[in-house]
Formats: sequence, structure tokens, C-alpha cells
Amino acid sequence: MPTPETASPGGPNLNRLARGGALNLVGAAVAGVQGLALVFLVAHLYSQRVAGTFFAATSLFIILQAVSGLGTDAGLLRWLPRHLALGDRAAARRTVPVALVPVAATAAIGGLVLA
Repeated sequence: MPTPETASPGGPNLNRLARGGALNLVGAAVAGVQGLALVFLVAHLYSQRVAGTFFAATSLFIILQAVSGLGTDAGLLRWLPRHLALGDRAAARRTVPVALVPVAATAAIGGLVLA
């Protein structure tokens, strides 16, 4: 049993949260380095025309992904914790489909346009 001096002030949940945050930070760093390496390789291995086409297509995909999300990530981060904090689990369960349906429809339309 930990003594008061060795026990962490936030308990096991805070330790788990910190560990998850550290893993997210490492993952973001690895993704950044890999993205930089990809840009370097494409720019040096292919002609300007091919590299430009690749980067333009990548940019279009990222823009379409952001637009098709419709900001639901921010909305869910706002409303789900609020409903759960107020103890309204029914409202929390209704929130997810309300966010999911428009995004799924927009993504399907975007997929059809690209096909």
C-alpha cells in the first residue's frame, strides 16, 4: 500500500491520463517526422509536375475531409460531456446519431462526386 508521500495526488486516473497524453504526443511527433520524410522523398524522387500533382491531390483530400466532418468533433466534445455531467444519458445517446447522420450523408455524397 502506497504511503501518503509516494501516492500520486491525482490517483490512478491521472496517471492513466498522463500516460495517454504522452503516447499521443509521441504519435504526433512520429506522424510529423513521417510527413516531412514523405514530402522530402516525393520532392526529390519525382519531377516537379508529378510532385505538384501529388501534393495538390493530397491537399484536396484533406480539405474534403475537413469539410465533410462539418465540425461535429467540436460539437460532440461540447455536448457529450455536458449531457453526461448533468446525468442525462438519454440526451447523450441521442447526440451521437444527430452528429453522425449529416456527416455520413456528406461523406457519401463526397464519395460519389469523387467516383
